[in-house]
Amino acid sequence: MELHQFNFPCKGRGEVFELVGLGDIHYGTESCDKSKLKRMVAWIKNRPNCYWVGLGDYTENITYRDIRRFQPANIDRQYKISDLQDWTTRCTDDLAQILRPIAGKCIGLAQGNHEFDALRNYDHDSTQRLCDNLGVKNLGWTCLTRLVFRRPGTKYRQPGCGITLLTEHSTVAGRKKGNKINRIEDRTSDFEFDIILWGHSHDKVGSKRTRLFLPKSGALKLHTQEIVYGIVPSFLRTYEVGTTSYGERGGYSPTSLGIIVITIKPFSTEQIDGIAIEKHDIHISQ
Repeated sequence: MELHQFNFPCKGRGEVFELVGLGDIHYGTESCDKSKLKRMVAWIKNRPNCYWVGLGDYTENITYRDIRRFQPANIDRQYKISDLQDWTTRCTDDLAQILRPIAGKCIGLAQGNHEFDALRNYDHDSTQRLCDNLGVKNLGWTCLTRLVFRRPGTKYRQPGCGITLLTEHSTVAGRKKGNKINRIEDRTSDFEFDIILWGHSHDKVGSKRTRLFLPKSGALKLHTQEIVYGIVPSFLRTYEVGTTSYGERGGYSPTSLGIIVITIKPFSTEQIDGIAIEKHDIHISQ
């Protein structure tokens, strides 16, 4: 597990930030939608106050030594047979070139099961290599990240608005969204957070819950806490003409491609009996 803090440059209390969950790219396979990925990179780059976090499975990492899963027909046509000699390194470095324009907006990169398998089977840490290429934090499998928004004129030692983000690639499976929502909401019993983002399932799921709480001090007034749950989609097409993916063989349903966007207004206020209470406002794209 990892712990991390990311500081957002904040110009004023009215600013709105966007947090993008991006993962399951599976770069290196013919079914990876590289055009959509490049459009998403350009979109993130050109939007002010837009930041992103990686949720794992950035490259396919299925080499010719994986007898059970490797299929030559699934290899991206841009590569040659000689590239398979150092397949994971080549794909990781090529993907880094695509992501480099938004490296400065990256909160960090989580490890996926495809990266874990490459590390376990081939002693190749593709997560760390991608982090080194982009100059970002390796978030490991599970990471709690403190997102800090500090207004101008606030001294460094003074607290800013803090939001806790939990990131995991996860092992969530199942063909119905209900099961995935139940699994991710169960994480509330294990960790305290405001936002949780998962990958792995290649499905786009957004959910939000509101909890009531009584502050440990001050007036006896109920306050609300919004908790946002998100499972990010992928860039891997389930069905691709001319090749047969493991998703097709498994009879999986086609899934949404792209990203999840969470909108954060860190310095919002809530009126309670005429008193303005400062809080943060979080919304997730559906």
